[in-house]
Amino acid sequence: MPIKRELIENTKQSPEYQKGLDLLIHPDDYAEQVMLDFIGYYYVVTIRSGGNVEGLNTFLRSMFIKAKKDNSGFVSTDEEALVTLFTYLVGRNTKEFFVAFLHNRAERELRENEPSED
Repeated sequence: MPIKRELIENTKQSPEYQKGLDLLIHPDDYAEQVMLDFIGYYYVVTIRSGGNVEGLNTFLRSMFIKAKKDNSGFVSTDEEALVTLFTYLVGRNTKEFFVAFLHNRAERELRENEPSED
């Protein structure tokens, strides 16, 4: 089933998307994995805050973003849809929320890449 291009275009017209553009400047400069990680972060925050997970799931599926089979993250099959959704979700939040995500992600990567003391 192809992505409904009008969904992408409508999302790009939303105030959240425009705010995301203001915060990110060039959202397509972010690596695909950073975008997918942010979607996962947003998903977890939505669950923890008692947000509308069903609506988020529907939106993700509509943009052809789905959970990996092992539930370790998300995958995307359409680059434009991914960048659009990422920008939109960043715009639904504050700059501080996005910076906190980047900080948490960097700390996690540092911990994962530390040499073990075996």
